[in-house]
Amino acid sequence: MKRLILTLLTVLLIEVSSAQTLTKSYVDTWISATFPGAQIDDEVVYVLNGHVIPIDSLFFHFSKYQTQDLTGINYIDRTTVGNVILCKPLTGVVILQTKGTQSKKLIKEYLGEAKKKYRQPPIITTADIDPKIGEPVLIVNGEQVFHKEAYNLIQNIKLNKIIGINIIDRPVAESIYGENATNGLIIITTD
Repeated sequence: MKRLILTLLTVLLIEVSSAQTLTKSYVDTWISATFPGAQIDDEVVYVLNGHVIPIDSLFFHFSKYQTQDLTGINYIDRTTVGNVILCKPLTGVVILQTKGTQSKKLIKEYLGEAKKKYRQPPIITTADIDPKIGEPVLIVNGEQVFHKEAYNLIQNIKLNKIIGINIIDRPVAESIYGENATNGLIIITTD
């Protein structure tokens, strides 16, 4: 199981670190792997930096970016979207954000929210993760931060170095992110 998780993380890191053009396939694969039960079909709506992208021009819009330009990917399924707006849509929504699209004010707000999710570890720490504490998985620049290091890293990260924060407040794939995946995911990208 650990070998599978390490292999998946390695593949994701290689994809993120190499300069690949952003594609629908890349986004769909990430969504399917990260959100258990995500239904990516022909009816999914893609929103890139706040703009709905027509399905016939996805290739054109995505080709302007590299995979490493993404600072946020999220998926809102039909059920969740139906609870947010009055008329229930027939599809899910994929929300994408790239470098430079989050304001410093929003980054500061999200960083404050992220800091509240982590507790200072006791002096004597173990390698065991207690998902009941409620701490989400932390990924900084494509690398998953060890549980015992998350608090110090998040407290000491420089606001002016952050170019994007993505906070996912719902369970993600435990097979990829480990036990704390039930508490969600925080992805931080710095320059």
